[in-house]
Amino acid sequence: MGSGKLKMELIANEKLRCRTFRNRQKGLKKKLQELSTLCDVEACMIMYCDCRDPSLWETRGTQLTVTRGTCYHPDQHHPDSP
Repeated sequence: MGSGKLKMELIANEKLRCRTFRNRQKGLKKKLQELSTLCDVEACMIMYCDCRDPSLWETRGTQLTVTRGTCYHPDQHHPDSP
């Protein structure tokens, strides 16, 4: 049974906010794996947080180069390269 509708605002209690973050992070990772399996696609998820380094999850061991806000697959043509 659900606990009701959640207000979309910052969670004031830091412990509760961290626990919610971890739980939702696990859920997003599971959805990424499901999407990859069901649709036969390579997928990547990057999560940025001010207090930590970016978290990166990849499916199928995809080789990616990650810069702030952009992912480049080694097989793709980069616009800045000759």
